[in-house]
Amino acid sequence: MLKINQRSDHLINDDIRRIITNYAPAANDRHHIQYEVIGGVVNLSGYVRTEPTAAYLVQQVGQLEGVIGLVTDRFYTDEALRLDIGRLVPFGVQVRVEYGNVILAGYPVDDVDLQQVLNTVSHVAGVRRVIDAIS
Repeated sequence: MLKINQRSDHLINDDIRRIITNYAPAANDRHHIQYEVIGGVVNLSGYVRTEPTAAYLVQQVGQLEGVIGLVTDRFYTDEALRLDIGRLVPFGVQVRVEYGNVILAGYPVDDVDLQQVLNTVSHVAGVRRVIDAIS
């Protein structure tokens, strides 16, 4: 008879909390990370500052005993968002991202429709809000 060792969602949840809490680079990020475990499937969402932190957390959570699936489609890094948004804004506009909050600043060189820029940026997946500090 084949025996399946299924850990409870509660125990997996506790392990995830420990991973996030004990990983020093995620010290400031931990309040911006959400996770839910249902039937061994972990839904990891929210924001971290850097790609290495995201990669570490995804790897560690995915290797936990009892985890049978990991969903990360709503787990973002400020670093990746900044790069993605930087490709969308005109020359002279600087992009800063803090846990999904995008701050646009600077001096656009050309005549640009700032409302269109703000609208475009606000529709990027992972953007929570856009703050206009463009001069």
